[in-house]
Amino acid sequence: MWSAALVGGLLSTAVCERAPAQQASHGATLAYFATSGDRDTLLHRPAPVAGTRTGRPNSSGLIGELAFLPWLNTRFALQYVAYARFNGSHDDYDGFGRSASDNNTLYLLAWLVF
Repeated sequence: MWSAALVGGLLSTAVCERAPAQQASHGATLAYFATSGDRDTLLHRPAPVAGTRTGRPNSSGLIGELAFLPWLNTRFALQYVAYARFNGSHDDYDGFGRSASDNNTLYLLAWLVF
């Protein structure tokens, strides 16, 4: 069971996206994201990978995406998420030596709408 030191703590997320005029068959998107919240050392504790040594959930970074739409109901995309800050810090965010950039992720997406 999870417990928290703060009752009614705040968590906020903001996204700013830029998608230039797209062709009907392809497109590109660049987005900045930021998540911030109250310090809570019970809820946000040091732990390998998902923990935080600062007690804060603050994260930020960029998302880049290239998309290809070969047919009306199909979309393929390649998306990269690059973290500048993860769980409150750039370096050693979890207290176990991990950097925010260790969470950078490459996604290959396929959507079929029916």
